[in-house]
Amino acid sequence: MTNETWGSFKGKVLGFRFETSDEDNFDWVGEKTAEPKLDDPTSVKPPYYHPAEKEFISAMDSIVRKYGKLEDYDDKGIWVGYESRAENENYSKGIRCENCAHYESEKVCMIVKRTIEPGGYCRFAAIPSEKVNVRKK
Repeated sequence: MTNETWGSFKGKVLGFRFETSDEDNFDWVGEKTAEPKLDDPTSVKPPYYHPAEKEFISAMDSIVRKYGKLEDYDDKGIWVGYESRAENENYSKGIRCENCAHYESEKVCMIVKRTIEPGGYCRFAAIPSEKVNVRKK
């Protein structure tokens, strides 16, 4: 038997849905865009995150919980490498903050301390493959 639970981080609803079994094993399913309506067939299915992406997202959240949000030139030694929309050469490929699992709002990221832009990105982008427009060679 499976139950759905919405995850939270620092008391805020995260953009992820979990499926829990009777043993309370969590499976990260995808990004929450809105509370799903089980009786509404037009309800949007959350994006899929590969297990490696799930672990990456979880690891970044754990780092932020322990050390605070990240920024370039802080004492944490982690280079964010944020680029604004004007600098983002990967925008047309879908690599941008607004598609990222860490995106909270138009100017706020869950892991980056500085003000962000929806069209910007950093080196910690966690974007589901269906939002990235890159052809395999």
